[in-house]
Amino acid sequence: MNLFSTKTIAALTAGLALSAAHGETITGKVSASNNYGPIEGASIVVMESGLRTSTDKSGNFVIQNIRPGEYTLLVSYIGLGEETVKVSVAEGDIATVDSELGSDIVDLDPYVVSGSKSSSARAINLQRNSSNLVNAVAADAMGQFPDENAAEALQRVSGVSIERDQGEGRYVVIRGIDPDLNNVSLDGVTLAAPEADTRKVALDVIPTDLLDQLEVKKTFLPDMDGDAIGGSVNIKTISPFDSLEKIASVKTQLLYNDLVSKSSYMFAGTYGDTFGPEDNSGYVFSASYQEREFGSDNIEVDGPWSEETAEDGTSAYFAPEIEFRQYDVTRVRKSASLSFEHLASETTRLYARATYNYFSDQEYRYRTEIKPERGVIETITDTTATISGANRADRDLKDRFEEQEILALALGGDTRVDDWRFEYKASYSKGEEKEPNRLDTAFRNGDDTDYSYDFSDAYQPVVLATGGSDIFDPANYELDEFVVENNLAKEDETALKFDATRYLSFGETPAFVKFGAKYRSKEKSNDVNVDIYSNDSSDATLAGLLISGSRYSYFGDSDYMQFNSAAMRALLLSEADSLEYETEDSEIDSTLADYTTNEDVLAAYAMAEVEKGKWTFTSGLRVEQTDFETTGYELYWEEVDGEEVYGFNELNASNEYTDVLLSLNSRYALDHNTIVRASASNTISRPKFGQSSFQRETNRIDQVIETGNPDLDPYASTNFDISFEKYNETLGLFSANLFYKDIDSFIYVQETNPTIDGVVYEVHSPTNGESASILGLELVWNQDLSLFSESLTGFTIDANATFSDSESVIADGREIPFLKQSDEIINLGLAYENEKVMFRLAGTYRSEYLDGVGGDASEDEYIDSHLQLDAKFVYKLDEKSTIFLEAINLTEEPLKAYYGSPSRMRQYEAYSFSAKLGYSWKL
Repeated sequence: MNLFSTKTIAALTAGLALSAAHGETITGKVSASNNYGPIEGASIVVMESGLRTSTDKSGNFVIQNIRPGEYTLLVSYIGLGEETVKVSVAEGDIATVDSELGSDIVDLDPYVVSGSKSSSARAINLQRNSSNLVNAVAADAMGQFPDENAAEALQRVSGVSIERDQGEGRYVVIRGIDPDLNNVSLDGVTLAAPEADTRKVALDVIPTDLLDQLEVKKTFLPDMDGDAIGGSVNIKTISPFDSLEKIASVKTQLLYNDLVSKSSYMFAGTYGDTFGPEDNSGYVFSASYQEREFGSDNIEVDGPWSEETAEDGTSAYFAPEIEFRQYDVTRVRKSASLSFEHLASETTRLYARATYNYFSDQEYRYRTEIKPERGVIETITDTTATISGANRADRDLKDRFEEQEILALALGGDTRVDDWRFEYKASYSKGEEKEPNRLDTAFRNGDDTDYSYDFSDAYQPVVLATGGSDIFDPANYELDEFVVENNLAKEDETALKFDATRYLSFGETPAFVKFGAKYRSKEKSNDVNVDIYSNDSSDATLAGLLISGSRYSYFGDSDYMQFNSAAMRALLLSEADSLEYETEDSEIDSTLADYTTNEDVLAAYAMAEVEKGKWTFTSGLRVEQTDFETTGYELYWEEVDGEEVYGFNELNASNEYTDVLLSLNSRYALDHNTIVRASASNTISRPKFGQSSFQRETNRIDQVIETGNPDLDPYASTNFDISFEKYNETLGLFSANLFYKDIDSFIYVQETNPTIDGVVYEVHSPTNGESASILGLELVWNQDLSLFSESLTGFTIDANATFSDSESVIADGREIPFLKQSDEIINLGLAYENEKVMFRLAGTYRSEYLDGVGGDASEDEYIDSHLQLDAKFVYKLDEKSTIFLEAINLTEEPLKAYYGSPSRMRQYEAYSFSAKLGYSWKL
């Protein structure tokens, strides 16, 4: 749905360009007093006209198209006050003015300026000055929280929650929107997603130590990529011109995980300097290394609970298969970033940036599966059952080493020529995920066993083996199969971007017109290689292949008995002559998941911004043309001469679509610390690659088809926002933001029953839903509590809450919540700091959300609510050095998931708390 006509936008843009009057230029620099360096995000307002701008990372600003005359500039920065500066602009000349803020601020000691107050100031001033709604987390703010990576740092932003893996934050959810529907970039370069089938970027790959600032843009401007229904995350790295002096820092820490009782370590360092004539060139190099050992204990019901009738005639929901899992994980992160910038002249800046992030995960999963569905249900209630004669129990080991790499390269710059500014960039991003030589080893007990279970406490069930085969005796488990995998998923994106800005004025009304184009070419591929070996004649059992003394017990007090991973690999070699290679299954698993997709996006946009008194209007349109090609495989089964046979067909498909995305953002300054905003925009999100790739399994015997859908339309959203922001000089902020999203063509998996060649098939395929809507309210309150009482000096509170309501309608008419949408997201932090110490207690909460759509409401998959408490203590040794202690997940909050109702458990994964002891030094 378009918000207003393209003709209106075109007329506005053309009119501005034709009515422009040429003018002069004011340049300047804003710094903090006492040599504390340049200030990014200071606001500069021309009092006579209302023209507004802000300083860049080097503290510089440019005001163009000013008529000759005398002017008064109001220079302000929340936390350092304001001053007025007189400037005279002569015809044909460039006026230069410098400003120094903070000389009248008494509490300006080095610790406070470089600590959490400074970070809050950077974030608050960025939000205040922006034309659209932006929330930011500065690097020094990241250091105030016990966050492992970029995803966990972003969870402190209002309306942001995270999806976790093994207790660590991994993916960012903005306003409850699926991470696949958000855009993630590094210094403006869209990051490639290394994982197969998905667009979402795992931000646990990126440590916080390399970062300068995290931005979450919640409303859309035409010069932004349009694929961001939830929002856009931009990760900024450090610039060599961030400081007047050398940049140097070191951090090292010792990590401890209570569940596995193991310690690990991390270190990071940054160094940067300027050089050349007048220090007009500079570089920054950052590197970090972390090794972390941890784990989790897990119980799952594998598959939706089914309605069953027991032998005694009672009926209720039944847990079909119950799994017990222990995970031991070693994760390694290695990151490096190099940035070079050159000020070629007063009007041209050039840069080259390279960032490399590496993540590896050595995971050992020890699993026991019992299968009550293979026995006779004697008695049943909705939470209890007794089962006799279940004739299968499995035990297996997953020995998997996974590594991910993300590389981002950018070369570009910007140039000012009279009233024009030109920006240009070429970039390349590569994401890759490898699983080399993964080994899954399975053993099976096929004897009858009796069970009982009690899920009265849904997440702490009691499961007992009450008779029959002894499933705790490893000698009762015979070798079943080995599965060896070598998998590779890749994504590459090359992009070219050009922007041009023309600064204008209409009498005393300043404005600018901006237009540009961007070309993106992406290739996504998945290559799976599976070799399956089944037991043909081996007598091998689990006896002698286990390690006792596990931390995790199940079925009461029984020892879990971990696998000896080295013995499993040796067993594969020693039993080679007793194994049968499963040619059919290996070929099927190795071929069906393979695909290659190419996606080209050509975008062009035009926008204009006009400032009239206290009003700022920014509007425009963006057009994105998407060309999409995919190649995959169909596996088909059919009956020939009474035998089931299979075969493969190569599949090719293409799709193209054009989206016109309109945007209007308005900003009204009641005063320079009180802002009201309103915006309306269109955004899209393209389908996940796993949904749109052409992969199909056709069973012509059972008349069942599972297929991808290359003809999917992108999600399309019309977004409305209205907000109120009130800032004060003690770095306080109160804001309220009301938002509404009307989403068409959302994607989910649907079951249909078409007739093909006269036969009715059951088809499972991603499809576009009818409609969805999200209505939400974000509230933010950040405040130095000394405002209320001198006895509270040093105490600050950071609180934000997001309340939302969502509704989706799927093809069968059923109304469901929007996927990933939590109704409540709450962050609360309480901190105390003085010249020597800082202590912060932070809590994050999100309510449950729908994670997957089932065949009916009882099969829908939910992630339950999550509340986590973290704490950090910092002690200042001297002006440059601190020691710190962090405690993560103090309450040992687990992951909880269920099917349809909280009484029907899907997953319970327990973690412990973690602690970090560290030292940091900063020049």
